Amino acid sequence: MRSLVLVVWLAAWSAMPVLRAQLPMSGNLSRSNLVAWCIVPFDSQKRSPVQRAEMLQRLGIQRLAYDWRAEHIPSFDAEVDAMAARGIEMTAW
Repeated sequence: MRSLVLVVWLAAWSAMPVLRAQLPMSGNLSRSNLVAWCIVPFDSQKRSPVQRAEMLQRLGIQRLAYDWRAEHIPSFDAEVDAMAARGIEMTAW
């Protein structure tokens, strides 16, 4: 349930650039403290590792808690490389 809330929150947040510009986040909710969690198995668009890294970079999220299913194991190395190339820290898995 928490992962669904995060995915919905990220989608809503990315869809409101005007609102984002007017509401700077600080403290615990600052972007530097946010960690994207469970975006791999619950991504309805089935993005590739590079597409996920680009999405996080576009959203300004610098950390990823990697969650996976068996189907994602073969692309794990690509995920690590894609995140590293864009300066996104894999904080947990």
